[in-house]
Amino acid sequence: MKTNFLDYYSEYIKLNRKAGNRHLETSLAAFKTYLKKDFISAIDITENLCEGFRDYLLKKYNGETPANYFMRFKRVLKAAKKDGYFRNNSSEDVVAKSNKNKQIKEILTEDDYIKLMNMPSKEAIKKLPRL
Repeated sequence: MKTNFLDYYSEYIKLNRKAGNRHLETSLAAFKTYLKKDFISAIDITENLCEGFRDYLLKKYNGETPANYFMRFKRVLKAAKKDGYFRNNSSEDVVAKSNKNKQIKEILTEDDYIKLMNMPSKEAIKKLPRL
């Protein structure tokens, strides 16, 4: 049993890492930034702390990122409970939320893409005769 929950979190990441998916690592990094310390015991992981972390994520990130990071955090807490680290899962009643301030990404249509591909390069424009 690890006395520092951050050590448990790190160990969980090592054991459950998936290629190309860095949400677990970034959720831990965000949690450490939120805590502003390198140690937290199991008794300090309360529902209020979980709500505070979720609210921090909502203020710091846009779109689905807050929900993604918080769901990974909840997954670690659930695993910790199964491993006997906690009696109760403090995040169980705290709902992961997305940030409604989603930034809309502009997407090129097929016609726009074709127009873009048919545009002359800077080098070709430089070679055009001047009027």
